[in-house]
Amino acid sequence: MQINEGQIGMKVYFGRRNGEQTLGEIVKINTKKFKVATLESRGVKKTHRVGGVWTVPPSLCRRVE
Repeated sequence: MQINEGQIGMKVYFGRRNGEQTLGEIVKINTKKFKVATLESRGVKKTHRVGGVWTVPPSLCRRVE
């Protein structure tokens, strides 16, 4: 995904290609990265709560179909 393809409120999956994919919603768009609030828990050994905000580069996001 490119930075100009993102919109606030868009639902995306984020994470590395072979890593864990997490459902989230874009809450802010900065010049180079998105701020994404998680809509599901993330992690195996250390779990992160729903609603946490992550700074994610657009290249690690893909749109939910």
